[in-house]
Amino acid sequence: MLDDFIEEHPDFSYRDARGLVAMTGYNGEFGYRTSASQYPENKNIKKDQKAATEVADAMKDEGWIFASHSWGHISTGTVDMARFKRDMKLWKEEVEPIVGKTEHLIYPFGSDIARTAKYSGSRYEYLEDQGFKYFYGVDGTIRAWMQQSDDYQRQMRINIDGLQFDKELRGDRPVLSEFFDVKKVIDPAR
Repeated sequence: MLDDFIEEHPDFSYRDARGLVAMTGYNGEFGYRTSASQYPENKNIKKDQKAATEVADAMKDEGWIFASHSWGHISTGTVDMARFKRDMKLWKEEVEPIVGKTEHLIYPFGSDIARTAKYSGSRYEYLEDQGFKYFYGVDGTIRAWMQQSDDYQRQMRINIDGLQFDKELRGDRPVLSEFFDVKKVIDPAR
């Protein structure tokens, strides 16, 4: 669908970009059981890893970019540092070989490692050491928020999901109305 739209509206896609896909690792990649730590009994793990890598490579060839969403979808802002590092180790061992290195981190649950202050401290230093430069949280209270330094770019995003749809319908922090009318998009049978 996206390719058809871009073909009809080429100005939609800057430099032929497609999108940024946030990946976790605990349940495998692209429907394949690629996690050796979670599926040690998978006799087809090498085959699944190869197939998932082929999917990732094909997507990258089409202009898609991958981001880490952590290996285990952990709350990066509050989880203890040992678990934080263990999770990143699993990302590097199990996901990065499939999707490739990335400089992008999309925080699970929007759990940023700082409030609005400039990044500093052990969590940021660790992530910087792991090669991350672009950080994305979630803030459904404001249209746009960004912080840029010489070392990183950090910005918030608005989640477009059932939780935000509920907030819109209740009038609690409505931010989607400038993009679309939730009442026209939501399935009334749900």
